[in-house]
Amino acid sequence: VFAESEVISHVSQGIPKEQILAGICDAVASRVAALAERTGLEWPVVFTGGVARNQGVAQALSRRLGDELVIPEDPQITAALGAALFAAEKLSRG
Repeated sequence: VFAESEVISHVSQGIPKEQILAGICDAVASRVAALAERTGLEWPVVFTGGVARNQGVAQALSRRLGDELVIPEDPQITAALGAALFAAEKLSRG
């Protein structure tokens, strides 16, 4: 995974920022894909959370996993929405 010192080194070497950002996205995707593959995947894979709004990470993860990801319209709120629905159901049951 890219460390701050690696990014600073790449910037000082004149490597284009786009390449540095692509490298960061690939590094994040690589770590997530490795974890997902160890725990088992079932398709379709839904990518949620705020980072799912980052197109670079989403595209890199899709490439790493070898298929298209499902990204909800507002991925940053899916966990909160699920928790609210769970709580509402629990309250309605008494």
